[in-house]
Amino acid sequence: MPSKKKIIRKEINPVRDSDGQKISQTQGISNGVKREITLKIFGWEAVLFCLTFVLGIFSAIEIQSFLDKEDIILPTVSFSNFISYFIFATFVILLIVYLPKIKKIRAGIYKFFFVFAAVYGALAILPLFFGDILALFTIAVLLYLWFKRPTVIIHDFLMVISMAGIGSMFGLNFEPKIVILLLVILSVYDFIAVYKTKHMIKMAKSMLETGVIMGLIIPQKISDFLENPKEVKLKEKFVILGGGDVIFPLIFSVSMLSQGIISVLIVAFFSLLGLVASFAIFILQKKRQPIPALPPIALLSIIGYIITLLI
Repeated sequence: MPSKKKIIRKEINPVRDSDGQKISQTQGISNGVKREITLKIFGWEAVLFCLTFVLGIFSAIEIQSFLDKEDIILPTVSFSNFISYFIFATFVILLIVYLPKIKKIRAGIYKFFFVFAAVYGALAILPLFFGDILALFTIAVLLYLWFKRPTVIIHDFLMVISMAGIGSMFGLNFEPKIVILLLVILSVYDFIAVYKTKHMIKMAKSMLETGVIMGLIIPQKISDFLENPKEVKLKEKFVILGGGDVIFPLIFSVSMLSQGIISVLIVAFFSLLGLVASFAIFILQKKRQPIPALPPIALLSIIGYIITLLI
């Protein structure tokens, strides 16, 4: 029976990760089969992307309605505050990726951030649908399953809740023009992190090794949703859509809520077009390499914003 290392050498070939991270795809299969696999994966990617947006936008509307009834005004997050948080987060990422002593506790760190994000997102939106007690029970059950009997569908469900909750809450705290500036900066950062320092790729590898992935795991088939996330690194039938590629355009869409639901939906639609564009850029490469996905998503989102100003 072949060893695990031999299996990896035969199966892994750099394919697209929407955060610019390496994902595997089987070598030696025909272009037709590759195209079919690619389109199936993109289909699920688009479905989960849209599901997160629908849940996040609906939750933001409900939260804003409650705030209006209670006459509560959320404080806006300033550009300087966000940049401070961003610099701190980048510093933490670099420590996790490059500091050798961190390697032994890396899995624990990733689990902490994953659970924190899941709980934050769940507490932000689940009470809107189930009430406080049932919301707490739901997130407790999901996290228990994630720890004890992890599957891709449980992982993705937690990520959808997390990203929708974070996107809806932060979106209500930002002005659209500030988000545009942040998207430009983050797009430049994404480009540098993938093509220059490549620390995003290294972080993706370390996440795959631990089985704790801060992003959506996109399978080729419905049955693949029952796979264990820890086995994703050995499969050719998965890609990963980084959490930031969903959260930041969602924040942008929600920040448009004060201008009306039509403006929100236009920006959301153009964010989806950005996802399509990033996927097209990837598959049209002569040599498939990791690409930063946020720049095209941010660009199309901003174009959507400009259109809202013209109508």
